[in-house]
Parts: sequence; C-alpha cells; structure tokens
Amino acid sequence: MHINDLFGMAKNRLDIRQVAQHYGLQIDRAGKALCPFHNDTHPSMSFKEQYFKCFSCGEGGDVFKLAGQLLGTSKPIETLKILNSDFCLGLEIDGKKQTPAQLAKVKAQCRERERRQDLQQAFNDWLKKALVTCTSYAKLLRDWQVLYAPKNEGEPLHPLFEESLLNLARIEYLCHCLTYGDKQEQQKFYTMCRNEVKAIEQRISEYGRVKAG
Repeated sequence: MHINDLFGMAKNRLDIRQVAQHYGLQIDRAGKALCPFHNDTHPSMSFKEQYFKCFSCGEGGDVFKLAGQLLGTSKPIETLKILNSDFCLGLEIDGKKQTPAQLAKVKAQCRERERRQDLQQAFNDWLKKALVTCTSYAKLLRDWQVLYAPKNEGEPLHPLFEESLLNLARIEYLCHCLTYGDKQEQQKFYTMCRNEVKAIEQRISEYGRVKAG
C-alpha cells in the first residue's frame, strides 16, 4: 500500500480534537485551546474538521502536523506510527502485519471510540437544546413580570406574574450553568437537572397551546 494511502486512512480514522486532548491540550466548550506554540493566555487555537488554526500566532495545519509538533517527531512517518499505536488505527506500516488478536483489538477499540463519539454528540445536542429551552423560558418570565405586574395596590397577583417571581432566579441560574459551566459541571447538570429541563420544556409547550387557543 502506498504511504499516501496510509495517511489518508489514518486521517479518516482520527479526530483532531481527540488527538489534541490525548497529547495534553485542554479544549473548552467553544472548541478552542490555549495554543502551545506561543505564550497564549486566551484560547486562540480552534479546530475544524481535521485541521487546527491559531488565530494569534498563525500556526496551523492538519492532524499530523499538530501531533508531530506536540510529540516532537521530525518525520511524518514517525508521527503516523505513534498515532497508529496510540489510537489503534490498525494500519500495516513497513509491511508489518497484525495478528488476528491485534486486529480484533483494533476493531473493538474503533467501535468503542465511535460509541464515545456518538454519546458525546448526543450530550452536546442535549446541552444546546437545554440552553434554548431555559433561555426561552427566562424570556417568558421576564415578559410576564412586565406585562402582568399589578397596576394598583392590593390588586390580586396574576398567576403568570407569580410564576415569574417564583422561577426567574432559578432559571437564570440554570442558563448560567449551561453557558459557563465546564465539562464536569455540565455533566453534573445533566444528571441532576435533566428532568427539570424537561418540565420547563413541557411548561413552554403548555403555555403555547393556551395562548394559541
């Protein structure tokens, strides 16, 4: 097999963000990391598809360039060999064939990597939807505080005004957690608050039906 084919196969099996994290970079929720190639104090390295780019120092390239610079390897083939080993890519390099046991291990690890990627994508999708839900409800509550505020002293409070008084602070806190929480905090949020988010979504739908009717 031609060496370029091996690089192409490796690129298809790698995720540049996973490679970056595996070799020590911390990627924030916005998908950025502190650039290791200059004295970066604010995350300026971003990732798109299989490429990275630092918009501060201008460094950029593909997954092999990033891995090579992080590993300190001098030749792309050396980088490929390390990636093949570390990420169980199952490539036959230098004519070295893998045993059936090694191939089985590679396939199992590939399936596990795909499973983790699917779970992460599902979690990211949930976070986005949860933020939309909470910010939408927060806007409703703020609107209700203005629209249904009592006009006269002693006037009975409108149920929607009371709801806004009871819930706005809590919903603003949830929005803050979803927007600014780190990975651990967001995972904790999912465990502890997903039922609450679901209830908020149902409340918005209920209000929409009442308003439409």
